[in-house]
Amino acid sequence: MNAEVLKLQEVKLIRMENGNVLHSWIFNMDNLAIHLGRKIGVSRQTIWRALRAYRRWGVAGLDRRRRRDAGRSRFFSRHRELGVFVICTYFKGGVTFRGTYLALLAVCAERREKAPTYATVSRFLRCVEFDVARAGGNAG
Repeated sequence: MNAEVLKLQEVKLIRMENGNVLHSWIFNMDNLAIHLGRKIGVSRQTIWRALRAYRRWGVAGLDRRRRRDAGRSRFFSRHRELGVFVICTYFKGGVTFRGTYLALLAVCAERREKAPTYATVSRFLRCVEFDVARAGGNAG
């Protein structure tokens, strides 16, 4: 056993003598999760999530899969009306990505909603342009 595990066991024994076993165990497990996370470069929450997955599904639970839409914003799928607004504003002729983004910022401020980043709006419009061009329409 390494020194850190022994130290944790010593602390656990001291806590047991005081009658505060559960708190001691949780505290030490959390510290162990923090230490392990630092060692392998993940957060404490990730360690706990992996432990829950392992307990529930065994080794197969540790095979984390990326979301199909990883790296893509879900802002416009959650706010479809704002997606329509952005498309209509952009294709209104002569409105740049920046102009469209500024118009969206104003609408989000008015609705007291968190606005997406410029990069999110830009990627969304580029995808729409690609879809319009592929369909044979005029992308502006």
